[in-house]
Amino acid sequence: MEGVTSDIIKKIVAARSVHGLSATGRAMVALFPTVQMLRTDARRKQLKGQVDRLHDVIKRAGWDPNNVEGFEFLDEG
Repeated sequence: MEGVTSDIIKKIVAARSVHGLSATGRAMVALFPTVQMLRTDARRKQLKGQVDRLHDVIKRAGWDPNNVEGFEFLDEG
């Protein structure tokens, strides 16, 4: 992701404009900071906390989280 985005940013800097970017180029530039944010340890811990709380809600409702389609625990990795 960094390599592709780096090339796009170089084009923006050289042209001093974003007007020449393709729709894909614009999407990549928009997506890049989001991916970077999600890579942070704090964000991963926040997401894990949300999944853990959802797990607790599912159990309190009397369901088995292992039988809820699409529900998975996030690991620390």
